[in-house]
Amino acid sequence: MAEAPETIPFTYYRGGTSKALFFHAKDLPQPGKLRDRLLLRLMGSPDPMQIDGMGGTHPVTSKIAVLGPSKRPGVDVDYDFAQCSIRTNHISWEGGCGNISSAVGPWAISQGLVDARSGTSKDTALGTVKEVRIWMVGLGNMLIAHVPVNEKGRVIEKGQQAIDGAPGTGAAIWMDYKETAGGACKKGLLPSGNPVDSVTVRGKEVEISICDIANIMVYARAADLGISGTEPARTLNESKQLIDDVRELRGRASQMIGLCSSWEKVDEEIPNLPYVVLLVESKDGDDGDVQGRLFLDNYCHSSMAGTGATCTTACAHIKGTLVNQMSRPLQRKLRAFKVGHPVGHLPVIVQVKSGTGIDAGRLPEFSTLSFVRTARQIAKGELCIPEDFDWAAGRLEINGGLNGH
Repeated sequence: MAEAPETIPFTYYRGGTSKALFFHAKDLPQPGKLRDRLLLRLMGSPDPMQIDGMGGTHPVTSKIAVLGPSKRPGVDVDYDFAQCSIRTNHISWEGGCGNISSAVGPWAISQGLVDARSGTSKDTALGTVKEVRIWMVGLGNMLIAHVPVNEKGRVIEKGQQAIDGAPGTGAAIWMDYKETAGGACKKGLLPSGNPVDSVTVRGKEVEISICDIANIMVYARAADLGISGTEPARTLNESKQLIDDVRELRGRASQMIGLCSSWEKVDEEIPNLPYVVLLVESKDGDDGDVQGRLFLDNYCHSSMAGTGATCTTACAHIKGTLVNQMSRPLQRKLRAFKVGHPVGHLPVIVQVKSGTGIDAGRLPEFSTLSFVRTARQIAKGELCIPEDFDWAAGRLEINGGLNGH
């Protein structure tokens, strides 16, 4: 067995309204139980306070990105995202995180995996940008990041872009998810085949829509789970009954589309996906197109996942879905679709390809499905591995690679 390292190089990023530890795949053990245990230990899980690790006691700060150069033609970097449970020893590699994905391009450029001095383009609104093509390992598809750089090819962080849920401003990074349909289930935009289905929650029938693009989401009316849909995240998280209902809703939807064997085992078999979004129509005076409260890891998001807003926007353009029914009238032209959340709105730039969508009587395809984020490198250095970490419980192979490689 190779000699166990005492430290591991890392970078700490804010991406959008989330934070994550970034690791180069070559610095970690091979994918598997040993790597999972190590990452959970470094994060400080399981512990509600994550006091002995880098986690921030909230799902949006209990995230990890493992990255490396891609061998896929036309792809720059492979991005393997992990959502670390706070209170349990679960770590989920399914899906991705739109907020954290906004920091993948800057990380890849800073690590020298992408030559930002070649292939840049001038944009009248953004200045000089570098297109970074990112393979999302957990979803098996690609997203495209447009990262602002200076004349020396260095990432620009300073800018005037504001996003709800993060203080201050930064340089705009555009993330395009137009090519990500069907990533979780490999069954297209509507994995159940229907715009609306129904499940039972505490014996009551609840209508749902399931949509799979960017990340897979289960949508339901907020009122059907006994809330207004306009409450602050903290209020919702204090309701044990609501969290139990959200878990049952997620479990029954997952069982319906084959993601878990029974709804009671959803946290064990697929702890991260699908996300649940509880919807309410936007009221007069609110310029949002629809309001949502997003739940991941059985916890209400403090704002809105980037992939949550992206999937919601796409779902609004599918005839008959709950999102379509509850959204303001759609437009064919390129526009910003605004998804309301506890601290503001997340706009997604959307344009449906000609010959697809509601007017054409078929599922939509997208010319663009993009949202803007900002990102900042907070720290980089070495994380100390606790002396009591049990390396012997798994086979140690540093220079490991990524899931599915």
